[in-house]
Amino acid sequence: MQAVAKSPDSFESRKALPAQWRGLRDDDLSRESQIPGGVFVHMSGFIGGNQSFEGALAMAGAALKL
Repeated sequence: MQAVAKSPDSFESRKALPAQWRGLRDDDLSRESQIPGGVFVHMSGFIGGNQSFEGALAMAGAALKL
């Protein structure tokens, strides 16, 4: 998943992924997010991934609620 930029020429996200997920990978990310299949979340929180579509959707939904 990828956060939406505030403007086309900006690197600032409208809503970045949760700070507690940033920089985490694999099992660490899955534990912290409580969503299986975590792959990574970038240190700045603008992008992240999961092994499955369902996992990525769950992460995106959880990120919007936090």
